Amino acid sequence: METKSSWTDTGRDCPYCGGEIMLRLDQLPDGSQSKYHQCRVCEAQWTIKWDSVRSGKGDKILKQKPSAGRVEPLPQMPRWVWITLALMVGLILIRFGGASLLRVAILPLLVVFMGWLLYRLGRDQGWWHS
Repeated sequence: METKSSWTDTGRDCPYCGGEIMLRLDQLPDGSQSKYHQCRVCEAQWTIKWDSVRSGKGDKILKQKPSAGRVEPLPQMPRWVWITLALMVGLILIRFGGASLLRVAILPLLVVFMGWLLYRLGRDQGWWHS
């Protein structure tokens, strides 16, 4: 016995090659069914919920892969914002008597800063992966 496949058009185009994406229903020899989406041209596959299973193959693949699975990083605040915040916190500490608290916090701040420097050095040197 062979697997019988039926194809239904989903109305979507493949992000890898531009071909038609079809809903594929396979009738397996043991009587069970398998459903997934597949491109007719490059054979890329997705689950029913559109999670990528296999990217396309062959010469028809576009040069640029889709960025659907890639998460863009959050934008970082500019350096001047951090400097302004640090100055504001420093002025508030001095104005409201926080300078005495700063004297007590010097050692823990120094330890945290040294730990941060060690972490950055290790990350840049490839001691661990981040």
